[in-house]
Amino acid sequence: MKIILASSSTSRKKQLEDLNFTFIVQPSYLNESLFKQNKEHPKDICQKLAKAKVKKIAKTYPNDLILGGDQIAALENKILDKPLTEEKAVQTLMALKGKTHQLFTALYMQYKDKIFSHLEIHTLSMHSFSQQEIKSYVQTAKPLTCAGSYALERHGIALFKKISTKDYSGIIGFPLTALLNQLHKWNIPIPCFVANK
Repeated sequence: MKIILASSSTSRKKQLEDLNFTFIVQPSYLNESLFKQNKEHPKDICQKLAKAKVKKIAKTYPNDLILGGDQIAALENKILDKPLTEEKAVQTLMALKGKTHQLFTALYMQYKDKIFSHLEIHTLSMHSFSQQEIKSYVQTAKPLTCAGSYALERHGIALFKKISTKDYSGIIGFPLTALLNQLHKWNIPIPCFVANK
């Protein structure tokens, strides 16, 4: 059995590497904007994207473990797209400053005929920063491919006065508690618990 990461996310990749998993990176390259055009709740779009990424890759790897995920940040249910530029990241963070928003993290896993779907909802309240402070953060952390224009693992924790979540790892990438629990249920070994021979 191979493990396939159906994502180009460097954060998800690092999470798996930190757990000593050996895996193949195979991004799905979906057109996410097509999903976001639908007038659905951001959490539903997030879950559909995670599932679609896995289903696309599973056609090539039908007997392997496929891991996929998606994240969507939303302010009052309005989706905040990944910024891709520093200017857009500053605009997004200026819109979020002093407010509370939600970050949805979807996980979808498939192993042969088994599937698992999970959603984490994180609520984050941001400090009120000046535009210059936000510009400095963006230039330092470069969160250009991050939902919400922040990366907690790259100084982003300093942006927030309160975070409500069941699984902090889900803000960074995969919700690892749910992912690892499911691997246990499927009797798939976790590398850090396997003795080296």
